[in-house]
Amino acid sequence: MNKLNVALGLFRMLSENREINARMVAEYFEVSKRTAQRYLEEISFLPSIHRDEERYTYSLTEKVTLSDSLLKSAEMSFLNAVLGYAKTVMGEQNSPMLDKISKKIQYAGNSTHQIISSPVIDYDIVAENHIKLEEYIENKLLISFYYEKSDKNYTVEPYKIILHNGFWYLAAGHNNTLKKFVLEYIQDIKSSGENYSEIPQEFAEILSSAKSMWFEQGENTKVTAHIGDVAASYITRKPFLNNQKILEEHRDGSITIKFDVANEIELLQLLSPWIEYISIIKPDNYRNFFKEIGQKIAKQNS
Repeated sequence: MNKLNVALGLFRMLSENREINARMVAEYFEVSKRTAQRYLEEISFLPSIHRDEERYTYSLTEKVTLSDSLLKSAEMSFLNAVLGYAKTVMGEQNSPMLDKISKKIQYAGNSTHQIISSPVIDYDIVAENHIKLEEYIENKLLISFYYEKSDKNYTVEPYKIILHNGFWYLAAGHNNTLKKFVLEYIQDIKSSGENYSEIPQEFAEILSSAKSMWFEQGENTKVTAHIGDVAASYITRKPFLNNQKILEEHRDGSITIKFDVANEIELLQLLSPWIEYISIIKPDNYRNFFKEIGQKIAKQNS
């Protein structure tokens, strides 16, 4: 095993434990106790290492702390899980780069994290646009492109590249409005050579609080709904909806909540996993929309 990686692993163990011994090192690196003892002896000469001759343990001297300078094992495991997830998103083209990053991290231990990814559009379809947009966003450059979906040309301020439900989007400013564009429909991207200053604060706040891709500017609608106990147990565990507020908790485990949505489609997308447990109280047009959806589903499955 690479000596640098062994040394980093040992210092990580020392930063997480008051003291370590050969048995702990052997388990961490999955080596024999004899090899582990050799690893410890190789760093014992360092002035920052204290060796207890009677207990055969090793620790950092009191004046040395590494708690804020090295990632802990759980953090390393989570980072490796993120890199694994990134490989499923970024495609084969970027796998070698991500593998190289993983090797540099050299996490010695069993991974305790796994991120389950949803199906993602083939990255090769959007790779060229993705790479160009990264550069233009980083340098705050105005860009122009042809958008196949609406058969129009646009000049925009590119702000963010977003991955949502397996599709890539560009969030950009156009005519003082925040808009989204699907990356696979963007063609012939060109830089105008001009810079924009910063993403407007209003747009930045909209993007940071977005729960779906229906974040474009406009008045949000406040919706009040009754949520059955099965769905309530999930929705109450995290702020799943925009400006989510529980108005009442009922004895049967159900709740009455208020939240914001951009339109009926966003409402359906956010609540569709629990649609059978949800009753829209107001406004009436959203209640009627949900009722019509239910009738269509019943008719198609009758």
